[in-house]
Amino acid sequence: MSTRTFTSRPSVSRLTWGALALWLVVSAFLVVGALYLRRGPHEEVRTRMIERAAVVLEPMVQNQVDVAMGADAQVAPGQRLVQALVANAHQKGLLALAVFDSDGLAVEAIPVGQGFVELPMGDFLRLVSGAPISRYHAAFNLPQLAQEGGSAEGPGSPVLEVLLPIAQAGRPHPLGFVRYHFDARLLREELGAIDRQMERQTWMTIGGGWLVITGVFAFAYARLRRAGRVIEQGNASLARAERHLTLSTKASALGQITSHLMHSLQGSVAGLQAAVGAGGRDPDWSSAQEYTRRVQVLVQETVELLNDRRTSLAYELSGQDLAELIRHHSESAATDRAVTVRVESRLAGLVDNVRGSLVCLIASNLLQNAIAVSTAGQCVDVNLRPGAGTAPSLYVEVVDCGPGVPESLRSQLFEPGCSGRAGGTGLGLAISRLLAAQIDGALTLEESGLTGSRFRLTIPLPEKRQTD
Repeated sequence: MSTRTFTSRPSVSRLTWGALALWLVVSAFLVVGALYLRRGPHEEVRTRMIERAAVVLEPMVQNQVDVAMGADAQVAPGQRLVQALVANAHQKGLLALAVFDSDGLAVEAIPVGQGFVELPMGDFLRLVSGAPISRYHAAFNLPQLAQEGGSAEGPGSPVLEVLLPIAQAGRPHPLGFVRYHFDARLLREELGAIDRQMERQTWMTIGGGWLVITGVFAFAYARLRRAGRVIEQGNASLARAERHLTLSTKASALGQITSHLMHSLQGSVAGLQAAVGAGGRDPDWSSAQEYTRRVQVLVQETVELLNDRRTSLAYELSGQDLAELIRHHSESAATDRAVTVRVESRLAGLVDNVRGSLVCLIASNLLQNAIAVSTAGQCVDVNLRPGAGTAPSLYVEVVDCGPGVPESLRSQLFEPGCSGRAGGTGLGLAISRLLAAQIDGALTLEESGLTGSRFRLTIPLPEKRQTD
């Protein structure tokens, strides 16, 4: 039978590092995306707050100019414009004021002689179109507003600059322009509060998104790990099933060959027994006769087991019957090795002959191995007792005082071809485990060390066979 290779799941380290790398990439995209998307709303809020002063101030200034322009017709329009705007110079927080004519030339400034009073061309063109201008200077050099040619260096202060076009009814172009510089410390605090609030909301969004992403990744990673373990267990089960199927096929063929061989040997051994018996009372012939008798008994027991399985003959064995059969099968090997075999049974119920026969075969094989690794004078114990757990079962434990099973062989101990004894075929334990599986049993190595090993055969029993 061919051997298949089953693909196992990726290693835990590869899966973990891959998931961690993907989590880091997604988290980085979250942070960068949140910070980038924050810029638009943040700038819009700041712009609206800065333009708020121009929106409030423009209608008020326009109303004052309209009143002044209609009050005294004898005064020139330009002079009336300046008078109306200068009269408004007492506003709270006003640092400087500059009035410009329709051509953008300065006609009045408060304080007098302030530097850099000219109206830039860019601002002039925007104001001509009728659009007010608001600018926030976080660190404005106040000495520039004090006197012409003031020092370019000085303490930076927050200043709000507002430029307004002054319209007049019936004129397509503005009558003039006015520029205000206001103390913006309160505005700075408001903008700072907005910045902090936007930053807090941004990081809260990032934190919430990070928690969601982490939770999703943790859940997906756990499911992948679980799926990987299921796949790995499935692959291992398939591999074990294939090995068992291979062993079952070999065991079936071996059983057929053994059955034919045993029936063929029966006549030959009987003839040999008769020939040896004719040798008289010579000691050598007596020994040969004893060995021949043992071979005949072994052949007969094997034939009986095969016949029981084939003819479905049913009977029951007690715990003492099983103990006696196991002890009887090991007598010859134990005597040859000068090893003591102690078989003890605490099984109170009865076992059907199929289970009992397989238990005897498996226990005999375990005993043969235990005797082979024991030295003269040592003892091998066999214990039959009720199994642990709620379901009724039978434990058969074989304990020896040998050197133990090497660590390197334990993982493959029950595979065909694996043997810890010189000259061993490695089939005994493999076939024993397969025989146990035929009746839903299990054969395991419970303990092994320098002072010996303990094998356990577990056989489930029907409910009516429940033991103490």
